[in-house]
Amino acid sequence: MADATVEAKTTVFAAATNLGFDLSEEALLGALSVAKASHTELFKLVNGAVALTESAQGAALKVIRDLLTRSEEFTLEALNGIEAVALSLSRTLRQVRWVSRSTTAEVVISNKTAAA
Repeated sequence: MADATVEAKTTVFAAATNLGFDLSEEALLGALSVAKASHTELFKLVNGAVALTESAQGAALKVIRDLLTRSEEFTLEALNGIEAVALSLSRTLRQVRWVSRSTTAEVVISNKTAAA
């Protein structure tokens, strides 16, 4: 009977030990599963944020590039307009002579127009 009691105690001890190891194994696996899931979700979140930032920067750079292109076109057109006005004014003033007398000013058309 003593052998049966020792054997029963050994069996109960072995079962309790196995149960303890199973419990610790499951707890460890559960904790690691939570860590893996957290890692995956965190990676997706950070990766999405980086992709969003990259997209926003790309869009911002495109807007800046378009603004620069439009401002260059506007500046060139403005300079061409100023050039045309300046040349027209210069040509007009070349054809007209201003003669100043004491209190009055006469506009005398150039020789080409006066001779005709």
